Amino acid sequence: MAAGWAVCFDSPFTWTKQVASNYGSTRNAMVIHWPDGIKAKGEIRSQWHHVIDVVPTILEAAELPEPRIVNGTPQRPIEGGSMVYSFDEPQSPSRHQIQYFEMFGNRGIYFDG
Repeated sequence: MAAGWAVCFDSPFTWTKQVASNYGSTRNAMVIHWPDGIKAKGEIRSQWHHVIDVVPTILEAAELPEPRIVNGTPQRPIEGGSMVYSFDEPQSPSRHQIQYFEMFGNRGIYFDG
């Protein structure tokens, strides 16, 4: 796509989807739907999370342990944290306090807001 469209799709953040330092490639909405597990309906949460928090969330929600070995291969610990705490506590403070991210050499860091 043309660069102008990349800037348009990235609004309200500056630069484009390839510049991580201004949230360009990293700031995206997420929808979680789980009728039997989440009481809230149509509510918005503002806690800060990163894509590395998705797997810990699924594991906690499904009450599954973190895999230590997969097909005989030891696994490194999962680095993210679960978002389950936010499902029924919309005003609870974010538990993800610091996160480094980069895209194509453009770096960014989130630290406590």
